[in-house]
Amino acid sequence: IMMGGSILKKYEVYNPSNSLTVSNIELTVMKFDDNYGFQWVDIAWDVSGSPDTFGDVLTHTSLGPNKSKSFWVRVKQDGTIVATNPLYFELDIKHS
Repeated sequence: IMMGGSILKKYEVYNPSNSLTVSNIELTVMKFDDNYGFQWVDIAWDVSGSPDTFGDVLTHTSLGPNKSKSFWVRVKQDGTIVATNPLYFELDIKHS
């Protein structure tokens, strides 16, 4: 149970290709089924080990073969609702 607090966790988006660069990378926080929780979730790119500006969408120009880029996920209770059930959300990742 999270009451009046937040959870902050660092992750990576990774390009597993040995030869292809991915472009126009976009990460978006989305609703998972009909579950509550995505409203409390924000994401931010990592800058020297700390989160940059949080929002619902992150974009990046490109990611080379076998390269990764770190980002942060923050779940922060808004203070108006006390959640006793798990919070659900999904991260949609697109690229070209």
